[in-house]
Amino acid sequence: MKITINIDISGEEIGKILKGALIGAKQELAKKPVKFRKVKKKVRYGGQNLDIDEEFAAQQKVAEEVTKEHPSLLKDEVPKKRGRGRPRLTPEQKLERRKARLAAKKSNVEAVKEKPSKVVKRRWTTQEKAWLQTVAMKGKKKASISKSMVKKFEKQFGYERSLKSLEMKAQDLLGKRDKYKDKKYGKRK
Repeated sequence: MKITINIDISGEEIGKILKGALIGAKQELAKKPVKFRKVKKKVRYGGQNLDIDEEFAAQQKVAEEVTKEHPSLLKDEVPKKRGRGRPRLTPEQKLERRKARLAAKKSNVEAVKEKPSKVVKRRWTTQEKAWLQTVAMKGKKKASISKSMVKKFEKQFGYERSLKSLEMKAQDLLGKRDKYKDKKYGKRK
């Protein structure tokens, strides 16, 4: 069941209603005098509010007792966090790590001294490619290189490349090497 009521009020009537409400409110205010009180602010730890000062002193005593029982809870001894929760290293830990690094470097240097590797794995320079074409291959159509060429290469450039490396580069220069053969990923699909 719905009940609908249509009320037609003009602007003048609404104005009269609002005026009457304002006049009534003014009359009510005129009857009752309003008193304003001064509000005192509570001063924290300033000496005027004794309850707060006593509370604070009690908390300080409790804090001192806790630090005596558990010295690790002192603020100065708690390691400061660095990054995502990683604590800062203590000076002792820094020294230990430094010593470990130095020991690792020394062992690496000794390992290199014991077993030097002559073969270098690095990119071919344009000079090395040109030398391979002009000296080692001399216009050959096959990519077969002898062991003597490895010695000549070492004499020319000051370091050794393996025989397989020279052969593969020769095949590459002749256009007979397919780097991506039988590979799942590569430039050629």
